[in-house]
Amino acid sequence: MRRTKECAETPMASIKDVAALAGVSVATVSRVLNAHPGVRPGTRTKVLHAVSELGYRPNGVARSLRTHQTRTLGLVIGDVLNPFFTELARSVEDAARSRGYSVIIGNADERPALQDHHVRTLLDRRIDG
Repeated sequence: MRRTKECAETPMASIKDVAALAGVSVATVSRVLNAHPGVRPGTRTKVLHAVSELGYRPNGVARSLRTHQTRTLGLVIGDVLNPFFTELARSVEDAARSRGYSVIIGNADERPALQDHHVRTLLDRRIDG
């Protein structure tokens, strides 16, 4: 997704911004976002309204540092133009998505050095598999 100039200049809302707008603590916002059962319905509604109004999206990087999971898989294929690899990539992506994972696909273009590059990059990003 390409960021527009307006989007790039507007800072992303933080969990603290949501808490301030909803008039609750950061811990309460976290409980609402994680579907904790111990939150009053009125409080949940206020927090969800603030989330919507601010366009808040949880920080996936911060979450992955805390959980030690990226919910991301890597797939390096030999040649994206080869119908076998195209079908394989689609099947892997469909199965991963159904389990809550995203897939990063690298096209090695039948070049071992490029394949190694993609594998190193995926490992550096701490993918889950």
